[in-house]
Amino acid sequence: MLKLQKNRSFAQTPATSIKSVKLDAGDKLQIMEIMTGTVQGKDDVFNDQLLCEGPNGLLKLPLREYFKMTITGTSSYTTEGVGEGEIAIHQNFEIVSSVDRKDREGEIVFPSQAYVGFAEITAGTRAYDYEWLKGTGVKESYTGPAVQDYTVKAL
Repeated sequence: MLKLQKNRSFAQTPATSIKSVKLDAGDKLQIMEIMTGTVQGKDDVFNDQLLCEGPNGLLKLPLREYFKMTITGTSSYTTEGVGEGEIAIHQNFEIVSSVDRKDREGEIVFPSQAYVGFAEITAGTRAYDYEWLKGTGVKESYTGPAVQDYTVKAL
């Protein structure tokens, strides 16, 4: 198990990385390192990444996405055996299954960069607004997967 600060762990902002790939059932991930960070220009908006060894090399798993995974047979974290204000998470897990993530309206969610309006957000001319971004539509040239909701088992 890997120890983390509880308050920081639950205050993460959405981020990209694992959202842009689709892992298959049976794929195993091992957390190698915690890369702490914040959103650029916002020191109080946490954006920590778990650097993982996966089936095709290294990939970043946003801590926020880790907590969205369903972990079979156990909890995603524990407070046992750690200090005050800390939690421990699993370092090794295997993908059991995945389904396309859906938003509140039941529409499939794609990574932010898949949407036509993402360039305006990265250029800084528009603040991030998922409803607006979704309304710009998915780029015709986008061939990647939808964002996945994973079910995993701890190893």
